[in-house]
Amino acid sequence: IAVLGENMKIVQIADLHISSTTNIGHCKKSYLRIWNLLKKHLDKEETLVFCICGDIFDHGDFSQSSKVSEMLDYFRSLMKDYKVRFLSIPGNHDLYDNK
Repeated sequence: IAVLGENMKIVQIADLHISSTTNIGHCKKSYLRIWNLLKKHLDKEETLVFCICGDIFDHGDFSQSSKVSEMLDYFRSLMKDYKVRFLSIPGNHDLYDNK
């Protein structure tokens, strides 16, 4: 968590690499454990910037868009009680042409 002034914090994750073999249920359990640790350091009055920094997809496998959407929806549901700004920065695997 990075602190930007008294009213804003940044949570940054990267390298999700969601593919056809990704077990979304397992991912959700892992991220829930991490979220439960992080939220102890967050105040609901602060603005939270949640940034996914690259490689959401694995090797540009856009056929897994539904899994990616499910994970993004899950992140949003975890943070529903917070003021959140979501940002995403594509990585090389997100821009990779699998053809």
